[in-house]
Parts: sequence; C-alpha cells; structure tokens
Amino acid sequence: MKQLNILQISKKIPYPQRDGESVASHALAKGLASLSGVRIDLLTLHTNKHQTDETVARKNLCSYREIEFINHDLSIDPMALVRDSFTGKTYNINRFHSSELAQRLERYLTHTEYDIVLLETIYTTSYIEIIRQVSPNSGIVLRLHNIEFHIWQQRSIQSKNLAKKLIFKSLSKQIEQYTVGIVSSVDKVLTISTMDHQWVLNSGLLDPKHVHYQPVGIENVKTKVDHSRVEPGKLHVGFIGAMDWEPNIKGLDWFITQVWQPFFIHQPNIHLHLAGRKYPKGRYAKIQGVTEHAEVPNARRFLDRLDVLIAPLFIGSGVRIKILEAMAAGTVVISTSVGISGIELKDGEEAFIANKADEFAHLINTLHQNEDKLSLIKKKANEFIIDNYNQEKLSKQLYKLLIEVKTRNSS
Repeated sequence: MKQLNILQISKKIPYPQRDGESVASHALAKGLASLSGVRIDLLTLHTNKHQTDETVARKNLCSYREIEFINHDLSIDPMALVRDSFTGKTYNINRFHSSELAQRLERYLTHTEYDIVLLETIYTTSYIEIIRQVSPNSGIVLRLHNIEFHIWQQRSIQSKNLAKKLIFKSLSKQIEQYTVGIVSSVDKVLTISTMDHQWVLNSGLLDPKHVHYQPVGIENVKTKVDHSRVEPGKLHVGFIGAMDWEPNIKGLDWFITQVWQPFFIHQPNIHLHLAGRKYPKGRYAKIQGVTEHAEVPNARRFLDRLDVLIAPLFIGSGVRIKILEAMAAGTVVISTSVGISGIELKDGEEAFIANKADEFAHLINTLHQNEDKLSLIKKKANEFIIDNYNQEKLSKQLYKLLIEVKTRNSS
C-alpha cells in the first residue's frame, strides 16, 4: 500500500465513545490506521463541555501516532451572539475557533508533510485558510456528520418560546450561508448519511465527483447473534442517548408521557431501561417499570441486554450511530422518520418507523406478543449491518479515495 499521512482535526476528543460524533471520528481513524502504510495524527479541542481524562484518552486512542489536546472554553457569550447576528458572522463556527489550535496546526503542517487534512464536522472548517497557506499540497477532506443548519431550522420551527425561535432561526441562516460558502473550498466532502449526501448533490455547490457517501464503519459486528428474547416471557425496551442534547431530552420526555405511562406502566412483563451521557439521575425513577442506568461505561453491553431500542427523535440530521450499534447487536429498533433518516433500511423488515404514540405502543406490544417476529427482525437487523457497515471494507474504500485526493493534489 502507498504511504498516506493524515492529520485529523476534531472539535472534541473522540473518547470516551459515548456519542455519535466521537464514535464516528474514532471509527474512521481506527479503520484507516489498521491499514499498512497509513499514519494518522489527531489535533483536537478539549472543551469545558466535553471534559475527559487526557491520560486515559491517550491510552484508549492508540490508533493515532500523535495526539495534541487544546483546551478551549465553549461557554456561550450572549454579547458575541448578538453582535454576530447583526454583522453577518457565524457565531457557532467562531465559538469553536481556537487561536491556540491554529498555532499548533501551523507548527504541525510546517514540520510534517501531510497528504490529507481531515476536518471532522463543519465546525473545524475555520482552519482551512491556514492549511492552504502553510501546506498547499495537502488535500483537505471535510467530513459532514450532519447538515448542521437543518437541526437549527427544525429547532426554530418546533420551539414554542418566541425568543428561542428567533435565535435558532438566526443561527440556522448563519450556518446555512457559511456551509454554502465553505464546502466548495475543500477537495472532497464525505457524508455519513444518505440524506445528507443527497442534499449536497442537489445543492449544486459541488461537482458530484467531489462528494462521496462514506458510512460509519461498525467494528466487531457479531456474526452469530442470539435472536431469542433477553429474558423468556419478558420484553426489555431501552433508550440511550446524550442527555445534554435537547432533542434527546424532549424525545424521551415525549415517549415517557405519551407512550410509556398511558400504555405500559401496568404491564409487568415489559421493562424500560434508560441510559446516556450526562443522564439526569432520578428524572424518571418513580415511574413504574422504568430502570435508570445513567451513564453506562459500555454502550454495547447495554444494548446487548435489550430486545428493543427506541429512538423517539423529532429533530436531527446525519445518522444516529446508536441505532447502527443496536442493530449490530441484534436489537430491534423503533424510531421516528427523523431518527432513522440517512439509513437506507426497509421499514418493517430491518427496523420499524413510528411517528405517533399509538404507533410506538402497537409495535412494542406486537413484538412482546410475537416471539417469531421479534427474532426475525433481530436477525435481519444484524445482517443489514454486516452487509452495509463493515468497517474493514469501508476503510479500504476510503483509503483508495484518499489516495486519489493525494495524487491529484501532488500532481
């Protein structure tokens, strides 16, 4: 294999892998690093919002040759938010820009010849100018985890608070304008969602050959999964998600009040398990049939103990990695259209789509009463991941793509 030197820039440390962005960032690095001839370094912000032990992180992020952490304060500055709204600047992008990271980046690019600089999310694109100036032969690849302004649009539409509605609308417009202006300045755009891929293509901002759909690779997918119930005669339903993200909070609140309490608190053989990063312990503890696991050390083990994962999301973009991980574990997924978007699966065969309370309730009851159907969907879900999200296969495909970018930029 040809030598390939990569510098990955991230707005958060991809450890621990308890949220989709961290899982996706680390999975890509781990998959590429497993190939001979590939060296990958990491330059990442260590923000006050996503604190972790740097020593522990280094030990667990062994796919990287070098790692540099840059402390950064993400506290919201109301004055800057108002100022940027009036001056046309993009507050959310500026919020993630670090002058110290910019200096470290210049030093890295000066001392090492990188073939590819990989930017994770739209929030790392403020460093493009430095990359072009210091290392003009480096290919710049932007990996879109989602179309960020779509989320702010949805939040604006759904918010009942007028002030928030206006702020979210303003942020959405800022990020949209920024996204439209920035994507054409990179050499390749990678999308991890089929819907986001289609949006980039339909936007007409890029030649289609500069846009590539690159799903997140799922490693160590079980090829032999027990498709029976976790516990005979019972159904274990679960939710796992970052509980410092408002769409997750609102989605779970909706499920508890509109689905669980009306339909299931008097069904002793159906249990609901709740977990997630920054989980507010005690929030639902008094509700019958609910077990709070809070922040679990291993999401895969949590998913292994479920028959059904619910993902009641009404705001979102990109791909919900936890849905893919659940399917890999042979867990049946019930999600909204928004939650399942970006994953080209067949509703009713590999997972289920439900957008209303009675639809969620009907599907949960059906799976509880029909063991054969539960077993079949578990099997189909696992096979879907094996066929479409094999990390080794996807890493080899990405390697070839990055070699093409390197060859084009060095010629």
